[in-house]
Amino acid sequence: MAIVMPRRLAPLALGLVLAACGHAAAPPPCAPAPASAPAPTSQRSDRTPIAITPAQRAEELAFLRRTLEETYAHLELKRAQWGVDLDDLVRRYGPHLARVETWEEYDSLLLRLVAEMHDSHLSYLREKSGGAAGRHHHVRYTVGLTTVWVENQLLVSEVAPGSSAAAAGLQPGDRILAIKGQAVESYFARGLNRRPWSRPEAGMVDEARLFTPIVLEAEDEARPLLLVVEAPAVGMRAVKLALVAMEPRERAPVELAWDGDVAILTLRTFERGQPSVHRAIAAAFEAIRARAKGLVLDLRHNRGGIDRIAHSVIGHLTAKPVVIGWYRVRMSERALAERPSWRKLTRGADGFSTPTPMSVDPEGPRGFAGPVAALVDIGCRSACETLAAGLKSTGLATLVGERTAGTSGAPIKVKLPHSGARVGVPTWSSTTREGQPIEGVGVSPDVVVPVARADVAASADPQRRRALAIVRAKLGRPAR
Repeated sequence: MAIVMPRRLAPLALGLVLAACGHAAAPPPCAPAPASAPAPTSQRSDRTPIAITPAQRAEELAFLRRTLEETYAHLELKRAQWGVDLDDLVRRYGPHLARVETWEEYDSLLLRLVAEMHDSHLSYLREKSGGAAGRHHHVRYTVGLTTVWVENQLLVSEVAPGSSAAAAGLQPGDRILAIKGQAVESYFARGLNRRPWSRPEAGMVDEARLFTPIVLEAEDEARPLLLVVEAPAVGMRAVKLALVAMEPRERAPVELAWDGDVAILTLRTFERGQPSVHRAIAAAFEAIRARAKGLVLDLRHNRGGIDRIAHSVIGHLTAKPVVIGWYRVRMSERALAERPSWRKLTRGADGFSTPTPMSVDPEGPRGFAGPVAALVDIGCRSACETLAAGLKSTGLATLVGERTAGTSGAPIKVKLPHSGARVGVPTWSSTTREGQPIEGVGVSPDVVVPVARADVAASADPQRRRALAIVRAKLGRPAR
């Protein structure tokens, strides 16, 4: 169902729509008070009474502070980048933690505290009360809509044929202004305040990607999704999209395609099904060496995983051992107990290990002699970024696209003493081969190619087009 509004009335109409739906301003980023708005697409919070005393909560907070002081690899960097002060965090959050009455409030506060560190590898997780019997069952729903965050706007990028989004006439490039009566930024505020981002730009990008499919409790009513959408040719309108249950569907982690004799290898993860991903990469490179004259690696939206798997990509490209970067470990007793192999590292005066090279050996005798371009964006994270940095610094590939997310971690899981919650604490800091930090900075491409709303509307991929042009130019061929 769609209600079309003239464009000259759009600003007023949006205000009326939001007011009618009870729109409230977004909470300030990282504020210590728990959010009151319900999580838009997440599981129901645990509203059971909290089972630990105020004194035990204070002990947990002190334990967390001490762990971060002793083990967290990026503490000094976050102090410099964001003014992070552990004593200040304890002072601000301690009184709120003492007063909460439910696990929902307790978890919300600690999620916000962790998010203030601005580190994607620093995480908080607690099992819901009741153990296995208390876990919730979820149902995934779709409205046939995929969205992206481009030019500081939430845009429709794909519409599934036959879906409720298609029936409502939504098109790629349409801008979503409001969700369930809230402006997009306000609707996403809860997620932004509870998720740690190493670079703030990554927050809205991820919220857009996580917006659909919608995940609800099995017992929840699947109410229609209400949106306010602005289309260039139509103006603003309100749409109501019916939710349809969907089966989980995962895309292949490794996908090989061809543009003539130029291979396009998409690597979506280095984690899921570790051995099979490793084998799939090896099989793809066997086909590439047999046929390809040039190669485009698509690393966009790859959230990383196992370094060994990510770095094997470089092993397939090089015919000799290479150093692709460096890392330093925060050598606390807790970190060394979790990773005994680190005990052989040399401790420096600052409590870190001395810089250790990330070395990659060839995966075969030949490597790959053709030109290579690698596509990167803010969705390329963690092990994907050390791979991107290595490709750039060794000259094995030309990086094309946008700056990566800026995440570096090797986290260990630390259990809090009373709630049983686990906090993932990053224990190492990685740099490029030239010594530039990755955490909070990212890896910049050789050739910057942003994506515009017009590209989304046309279902165009300017980054891939530019990468193919670079490879073809190095082969002495005209761009298509």
